[in-house]
Amino acid sequence: VNGESIYGTIASPFATALSWGRVSRKDLGDGTTRLFLHVFDWPGSGEILVPPVATPVHGVTMLHDGAALDYQTDAGGTTIQLPAGPVHPATTVLVMEIDTPPPVTANAHYRMGDDGQGASNLPLDSTTNGLHFLSPISTATITPNGGGFDDDAFYTFNGIDQAYYDIGLDLPENNIGIEVWVRTFNLAQANQTVISTGSNLDGLQIGYDAASGGWFGAVANVEFVGAVGAGNYAAGEWIHLALVRDNGTTTFFVNGEPGGTSTAVPNNATLTHMAVNAGGLPGNYFGGDIAEARIFTFEPGEFNPATALLLEPQTTSGYATWIAAFPGLADTAPDADPDGDGLPNGIEYVVGGNPATPDSNDLAPFIDTTSDPGHVRFVYRLSPQAKADPGVTVGVLYSMDLVDWTVAEHDPDGTGITISSIPMNIHDLVTVSIPRSLLSDAKFFARLSAEFQ
Repeated sequence: VNGESIYGTIASPFATALSWGRVSRKDLGDGTTRLFLHVFDWPGSGEILVPPVATPVHGVTMLHDGAALDYQTDAGGTTIQLPAGPVHPATTVLVMEIDTPPPVTANAHYRMGDDGQGASNLPLDSTTNGLHFLSPISTATITPNGGGFDDDAFYTFNGIDQAYYDIGLDLPENNIGIEVWVRTFNLAQANQTVISTGSNLDGLQIGYDAASGGWFGAVANVEFVGAVGAGNYAAGEWIHLALVRDNGTTTFFVNGEPGGTSTAVPNNATLTHMAVNAGGLPGNYFGGDIAEARIFTFEPGEFNPATALLLEPQTTSGYATWIAAFPGLADTAPDADPDGDGLPNGIEYVVGGNPATPDSNDLAPFIDTTSDPGHVRFVYRLSPQAKADPGVTVGVLYSMDLVDWTVAEHDPDGTGITISSIPMNIHDLVTVSIPRSLLSDAKFFARLSAEFQ
């Protein structure tokens, strides 16, 4: 009766052992995956906890008879209420159905100025995970108007004291990858980290060391993985580098091609670093440009460099990319409001909201009628992804009757309408000031508009 949970299945998606048993997995090919939960040690509490999964849980049943079980999912995982006793003294198998996880999940994507930046130019994570860099050593400079590998923005690090660290997440050591588009004009620099999941003592590390063949990948402080070789790149040339540990084997990729492997086990990494000195020497950091950097995880054995790596130029983040990060929405159209908070998906995209859960009123645009006796102010947040997206036009409309709407355009010498923007920590705060002379004394209305190509 338990054959389905054994034949045609693959290994557990969980890296750590479970106190109650083992897990096998089968992808059905229709977007659904079954996790078979083999309960060997029946808990006295009458429940088991399954670690968090990347996609929604749709149900839990007994394998032998299909009986449904009660469960509850939260940030800590899925707690399943078990029946009164085991079906068999050796093992009882439950079936948990989930959406098939994507082969590669972008934990963090740093577009290095394309989607804005934080205080001290802290690199911002363009995914919905919000894994922004938290701490600067010293502020790097940004070239915002092209010149990157995709003629996009990039950061320049001076090689003296500019670097960032800590994204607030302890990354795993297995089934994880880091990648970067990078270049340097200083081919003589020694032992510098470009990006790593940890420090110079732990995690996975991509860097530059003239004596070791230039660009390299390493299991930090444990084993060298591979190098590009000095004859295979030039000063000022953009190059794509990736370091991926899949099922215990780390591979260094150069422009998508493998350039060395290692089975060494990384030391546990806790603080992600960008552009620091790999040897820990003060006053000596990576000098060069970074245009894109990404940290990603994947299911064991499912990494494919041809499809998983950012080998081709990346277009500016758009609405479709953003909304795809919220699986399970009842409606993904810009004018839909699946979470019922009064902010349609398109407006959530503009203000930096979450279309899957109701947002607080702090995200909603508001009207200020008291600060300026001569004007009415309409104030809204503008997210980095919407600001950088050429496929969306954001504006404010005003009306006296909810029928005829007028676009509020910046025209200080004509209508007197002004539009100003103040950069905040992550988003911009935009204020549209409309002269009261343009508005009815009795009533007026204003709304935020987002038009998508």
